[in-house]
Amino acid sequence: MDRLNTSYLDADKYPENLISPGRFDYQLREYRQRLENSATRLFCDERNAKVIILQLGEGKDGMRVENSHGKNC
Repeated sequence: MDRLNTSYLDADKYPENLISPGRFDYQLREYRQRLENSATRLFCDERNAKVIILQLGEGKDGMRVENSHGKNC
């Protein structure tokens, strides 16, 4: 239980904080480093993020945009 609590408290160190049978700590550290190296490609600036909520109208064809914010990444 202590390991689970420590993992939860270290969430900002994802994926190094994961408890994963069959995985070694160095593998999680290497994975985190690869994520950090690719951050600009994988994640956009949150100021340019766009959130679209699609709602399916019952008895209607298609979906409509309920809300949007910002620009595309």
